Amino acid sequence: MVSPTRLELRLSRDEIRTGGYDRTRQRAVAGGRIVRLRRGAYVDNGRWQAADGDAQYLARVEAAVETRRSEPVLSHESAALLWGLPALHGWPEDVHGLAGARTSARSKNGFVWHNTPLDDADVVRLGPFLATSLSRTLSDLARSRPMAEAVTFLDHGTRTAVRRLDGSSSRGVPKEQLLDRLGSMRSAAGVGRATLHVRFSDPLSGSPGESYSRVQIYLLGYPRPLLQVPVPRGDGGCDFPDFTWDEAFGEFDGRGKYVREEYTHGRSIQEVVYQEKRREDRLRSTGKGMARWGWAELADRALLDAILRQAGLRPAARRASSWW
Repeated sequence: MVSPTRLELRLSRDEIRTGGYDRTRQRAVAGGRIVRLRRGAYVDNGRWQAADGDAQYLARVEAAVETRRSEPVLSHESAALLWGLPALHGWPEDVHGLAGARTSARSKNGFVWHNTPLDDADVVRLGPFLATSLSRTLSDLARSRPMAEAVTFLDHGTRTAVRRLDGSSSRGVPKEQLLDRLGSMRSAAGVGRATLHVRFSDPLSGSPGESYSRVQIYLLGYPRPLLQVPVPRGDGGCDFPDFTWDEAFGEFDGRGKYVREEYTHGRSIQEVVYQEKRREDRLRSTGKGMARWGWAELADRALLDAILRQAGLRPAARRASSWW
């Protein structure tokens, strides 16, 4: 994840302290010149509209922290953002924090409190913020979020290393460690579902689209594909399709493959498309079927099912047994 450009907050308390309190702020908000993130925190509308989802949610998190009397411990999606974990369907508007089991903090004004036990070992400082550890963040999301969203977070967080939002690197959390953690929480809500999510996760998944693809393929009843299997080329190198079955290869085509620098490496869109076509031709020359899909097909499992069947795949008689 590339570190987003930070949006500069305008805080009412600072304006009052410096004597620059803007008495026409309400008119500025109504006129669309500034955006109110929460009471006492604003950003320039032009910069807000130009920012990506990561930067916008980071601004919401910062606004929530800066306008509270005490420093919260950020959790769930709010902690996931700081750890550099990708969100499948974008970030929420609410900011999440842990209050601990002995308190009864009420969720309001865009801040969602989770009143669950919190050990000191699960609290870390990520830049200017307090947040749950990566292990605690992943286990919380695995227990509380739908399968596709949870698996997306888990696929990324269980890699050997994760790149945090600030650009620094941290060790990922091995699946075995997460399973041990969940095993010690047997009485907690959602542990059974979370255990399934962790077992299903795979750190070889290359993107949120690939994570979502695996969940949809599973729900359709198809056998488990292998990920990133090398396919030898004539020049001595290898191609690495996203998904490999005995009968076919599968590729998720997200827009990022053609426009994001981390994938294009300075090549034009035309060159990327050309190289991708050559790569597909090489994979087809092995005699296997070829299935390609994008976000639209993932949103409609009937479309994805038709694509997989056309490539020669068929649902398995026993769906779950081959997945973990």
